[in-house]
Amino acid sequence: AKWFKKELKTYLLDYFSYSRIKSGSIFEPEGIQKIVNDHLNGKKDNRKKLWTLLMFETWKDNYGI
Repeated sequence: AKWFKKELKTYLLDYFSYSRIKSGSIFEPEGIQKIVNDHLNGKKDNRKKLWTLLMFETWKDNYGI
């Protein structure tokens, strides 16, 4: 959970930017943004969701759908 708030924060914000999700993801950008913002603002511990989404998006980018 702390990695997303520190070491991986920039990567997370870049990878889940609204424009990137809108143009190349199967997910709704608003939903992704809410999960990210809730985690970073301490409203929810979304580390498992974020990790799963990040790994899926990374896999998709490398191997395509």
